[in-house]
Amino acid sequence: MQERIFGFDIGTTSIGFAVIDHDPDRQSGHIHRLGVRIFPEARDPDGTPLN
Repeated sequence: MQERIFGFDIGTTSIGFAVIDHDPDRQSGHIHRLGVRIFPEARDPDGTPLN
């Protein structure tokens, strides 16, 4: 039986993800999809954080 595994990496200026189909009986897997979204740091022009 195949399992679908979701992985996330949440950073300060990026979010990464992976979706993996894993077959524990065969001890094999397949990367279904992966990616990353990178965005600018939320700061004023003088360097003050916006949060």
